[in-house]
Amino acid sequence: MPEGKDNAVQRARELARKYMEEYGSCAQSAVLALQDVLGLEDDAVLRASAAMTGGIGGQRDACGGLLGAALIFGEIYGRDRASMTDRQKLGDVMPRVGKLYKWYEKQFGSATCLDIKTNFGGGVYYDASVSWQRELANEAGVGAKCTDLVVETVAYMVDQLWDEVNQRYE
Repeated sequence: MPEGKDNAVQRARELARKYMEEYGSCAQSAVLALQDVLGLEDDAVLRASAAMTGGIGGQRDACGGLLGAALIFGEIYGRDRASMTDRQKLGDVMPRVGKLYKWYEKQFGSATCLDIKTNFGGGVYYDASVSWQRELANEAGVGAKCTDLVVETVAYMVDQLWDEVNQRYE
């Protein structure tokens, strides 16, 4: 893990950008960057995040970057099989994710992939499965803006989690 919060935030930004450029999955890039910086290694969470890409399986619903970040809260604070009866533990994770959600809405104008990509496209949604629309989306910088969104999201998460995560694993 990096030394200090500022270095950790910077490293998370770098990794998120690298992973978005190399792998292309908003949800998995967010999860992997956060896991790498925070010293987490749950491959099941990383695999599960694949389903969140593109707004839940490409349906452009809840943003995959948001969902990937939310999964990290679950990985750290969520209940496991042994603690399913612990309602307090569930109560601990929900406000954290709710705060992330509200930050996301404020930061990006929505938590929905379709709304965010429409905004990034200058008010037009481009369907990346249609080649000529994908070209227009690239010209508008939609993919680059999604990368920036994931970068900002992981930076926010590390800033929120750094001190507490380091205390838990000392």
